[in-house]
Amino acid sequence: MTVFYNIIICVLILTLALGFIRVVKGPTSTDRMLSTQLLGTICVAILIVLSVSNQNEILLNIALTLALLSPISLIAYIHIKKAKD
Repeated sequence: MTVFYNIIICVLILTLALGFIRVVKGPTSTDRMLSTQLLGTICVAILIVLSVSNQNEILLNIALTLALLSPISLIAYIHIKKAKD
């Protein structure tokens, strides 16, 4: 089962790298913001997989906290963007 978790984490890290490329190259600020949301979601998924594989509840709590705080940055971005327009 450990090999299965390692494969999942490797795929998630690859997706994380591809999302980071979009953050750097994104043609608009909206693309960059959505990519950072993707990175946050991938980090939550990695923490959940690590929590299950290591049977560590602390990592699960960190993942859930990150998942709850992540949309706040998107809401703040939307309000800032509307204020500029």
